[in-house]
Amino acid sequence: MVDAHVRQAGPFHQGVLWSITQVRSLLTLLGFTVATWGLFRRASWWDEAAIGSAILGLAANGVRAVQGRR
Repeated sequence: MVDAHVRQAGPFHQGVLWSITQVRSLLTLLGFTVATWGLFRRASWWDEAAIGSAILGLAANGVRAVQGRR
């Protein structure tokens, strides 16, 4: 369903910026996964990992916003 929506959205789903968005999104997901693992292990660093992942997610969204303006 998402793939069909992206295909109809226009040409912004191709190219270098789209690849950067995909990589940052995957890294954000990985970061939140690591933060959750740290939370359940009661590690002291889990909140820094969660904050870093949130910032990375916002950066990925910023790249996507730039793509939408083209």
